[in-house]
Amino acid sequence: MVSLTDITDLKEAFEEIGILLREIHHRVKNNLQIISSLLNLQVGRIGDGRVRRLLRESQMRIQAMAMIHEHLNPGHWQRSNSKNT
Repeated sequence: MVSLTDITDLKEAFEEIGILLREIHHRVKNNLQIISSLLNLQVGRIGDGRVRRLLRESQMRIQAMAMIHEHLNPGHWQRSNSKNT
């Protein structure tokens, strides 16, 4: 006996999950960029060289986190794979 299952609902659910994940990744990326930009603004307003250096180091750490996030994003791998094919 063969049973046919309508997987339309399942496909739609997976598509919706993909859309939500892309939105989350996009928002995280934007938030990291905003944090980096705010640190950059603070660097311009601080006269103390030691504090400026510490803010720059923090900014570089945030940028590193953004790069790691981008590489861990599943969409990054899909884009990379499509370029290689």
